[in-house]
Amino acid sequence: MNVQQAILSRSYDVRPEEAPIEELKAMAMLNFSNFECKFLGRTGNRAAHVLVGLGYDYIKGEAFITS
Repeated sequence: MNVQQAILSRSYDVRPEEAPIEELKAMAMLNFSNFECKFLGRTGNRAAHVLVGLGYDYIKGEAFITS
């Protein structure tokens, strides 16, 4: 929820840890006519967690084969 609030904020934050949020906001403004950021609970975000898990299991240079 904190990330959503930071993305939707119209203020500019100069703290170093906020740089990725500011970069995302700039990219969204330049590349999309409409951009929405919505908060989802853990159950709604399950697909993202599965994909991240697959990414951690993937070793660069090896073929990725699913069964």
